[in-house]
Amino acid sequence: ISNVQSETTYTDYTTALEFAHNDVHGWVGGTMSDIMLSPSDPVFWLHHSQVDRLWSLWQAKAANAGKNPSLSGSDRTMDPWPETAAQVRSIATLGYSYGP
Repeated sequence: ISNVQSETTYTDYTTALEFAHNDVHGWVGGTMSDIMLSPSDPVFWLHHSQVDRLWSLWQAKAANAGKNPSLSGSDRTMDPWPETAAQVRSIATLGYSYGP
């Protein structure tokens, strides 16, 4: 995880984080390794909370401020919800935070 968090570009970071994310699904196995069933495993929610926390820590580093994907048109909308990526990018804006 320290290697993932040390990435300096958005693309390199998200690629490394996605590999780490996928590795956990495979490592846990069982329901977690099945893309259609994994949300029914309580570990799924713990794991995805950790991924979200890591993303928020990476975003909080001054050197990473403003590093986000370039989205345009319909790619900005979080289909099937009406919110755009920019509206849900900040956990502070969404009203939550992770402890120190």
